[in-house]
Amino acid sequence: MDKPLTYTTNNARFNEQEHTKYSGWLCLIFLVISLFLIIISPRQSVEKFKYFVYSVVSPVPSALTQMYISIISVGDGVIDVFFAKQENRYLHKLVDTYQLREQQLRELERDNASLRKMLNLSDVNGFSFTAARVIMRDPQTWFQSIYVDRGKDAGLSVGAPVLDTNKNLVGQVIEVMGKKSRILLISDTLSAVVTSCPRTSDDGVIAGANNHLLYLRYLNTDSQVQPGDTMVTSRSSSSFPPGIPVGEVVRIERKEKNSLTNAFVRPYAKLSSLHNVIILNLR
Repeated sequence: MDKPLTYTTNNARFNEQEHTKYSGWLCLIFLVISLFLIIISPRQSVEKFKYFVYSVVSPVPSALTQMYISIISVGDGVIDVFFAKQENRYLHKLVDTYQLREQQLRELERDNASLRKMLNLSDVNGFSFTAARVIMRDPQTWFQSIYVDRGKDAGLSVGAPVLDTNKNLVGQVIEVMGKKSRILLISDTLSAVVTSCPRTSDDGVIAGANNHLLYLRYLNTDSQVQPGDTMVTSRSSSSFPPGIPVGEVVRIERKEKNSLTNAFVRPYAKLSSLHNVIILNLR
C-alpha cells in the first residue's frame, strides 16, 4: 500500500516541475521575439505588439462593454415606457378638461342665445313677462316639474303660464316661494290643457304621460285632426291665453267601442333640456 502512494506523489511532483520549466521557456521565447521585433522595426513592431496584446486581452472588456450597453438600453427602455405612460395620462386629462370646457362654452352660448331672444321680446301675446332661469330638477320627477330662480320677490303668482324662449307652452306655476318657484310641466300626468287645432277647430284636452309625448283626449270620432297638425291653447281655456303653441300631432288612436278619438302629441318645447323660461304676468 505504501509503494503506490509514493509513486503517485513523485509523479505529481515531476509533472509540476515540467510545467514550470515549459512556462519559463515560453515566457523567455515570447520576450526574445518581442525584443527582436522592436530592434528590427521599433515603431511598427510596437504597434504590432500592442495589436497582439489587445487582441488577446480585448474580448473580456468588449463583452463587459456589450453587457453594460445592453443593461443601459433596457433601463432606458423601461424609463421611456414609464414616462410615455405618464405623458399619456396627462394628455388624457388634458383632453377631458378641454372637452368639459367646450361643453360648458356650448351651454353658455345656448343660454346667451335664449337670453337674447327674451331681451328682444317686449311682450308675449299682449302680456308682460318675467324671465327666469331653471335652477333645480329632480331626476325622479324629470318630466313633472322644475324650479326657477324667481318667486314672490319678482311678483310671481300661482297659476301663471310658463313658456320657453320660443314662446311654446311649458307649464304652469304651482308653488311660489321667496326667491324661487315650482313649475308643473305639461308632461306631468296632473297637467291638463284645453287645446284647439287651428286647421280643423277641433278642441281636446292635452294631458301629460310622464314621458316625452303628450296625450290628446276627447276628440270626436269624426274629427279631421291628423298627424302633422298643430295644437294650441284654446279660447275656452280658463288657465292659459289662447293661441300658445303646445305641440304637433304624431299619431291618431281610434277606438271602435268608444265615441271619442285620442291622439299622441309631441310638445314643441324641449321639456327635457330647459334652461331659461318666460313666465307671463296675467294680472
